[in-house]
Amino acid sequence: MTEKEKTAPVVSVGADTEQSILKQINNSITDFNEFDKGLDNYLEEITGEIEGMRVLLKKLKQSGFKLYGLTNWSDTIYRVMEKFDIFRLLDGVVISCEEHFIKPEKEIYLRLCDKYSLKPSECLFTDDRMVNVLGAKAIGMEAVLFTTPKEYIFEIERICGIKIEQ
Repeated sequence: MTEKEKTAPVVSVGADTEQSILKQINNSITDFNEFDKGLDNYLEEITGEIEGMRVLLKKLKQSGFKLYGLTNWSDTIYRVMEKFDIFRLLDGVVISCEEHFIKPEKEIYLRLCDKYSLKPSECLFTDDRMVNVLGAKAIGMEAVLFTTPKEYIFEIERICGIKIEQ
C-alpha cells in the first residue's frame, strides 16, 4: 500500500449524509481526528461567493436564462445554501446525496434534465473540474470549464451568441 492509499479516504458514490461519509472516512484513514477538526470548521472556512458571480447570475436571469445547481455534496449543502443568498438565484438543484449518482456519471446530468424538463442540447453546463465538463458533453450538453468570471462571460457570449454588459 502506498502512502497516498493509506491516507486517501474512500467514500461510496452519492453518500447521503455527512454522518455516513464521516463513518466511511473514519474506516479508511488513520488520522481521523485531524480530518474531523477540519470538517467541524468547514462552513466557517468557506470564504463566500466568487467576486462578480452574483451580478453575472442576476444578468443571466434578467436575460431569460434558467439557472440550476448540480452538485456532488452531502447533506452539508443545505447549510451552505442557507448561509449564502446566491443560491436563491437558482431555479432548482440536483444534489448527489439525494440521487446517489455523482458527476461525472451520466445519470446525474440526465436526472437534472428529467427533473426540470430540460433538453441536454439546450443546456450550458459549467464546472471547475474538466472531468465534469466532459461528463456533461458526453450526454449532449454544451459545457465550459470555469476559471474566472471574466472568462466565463466570454464563453457564455461565444456559445450563446449574446452580449453581457460588464
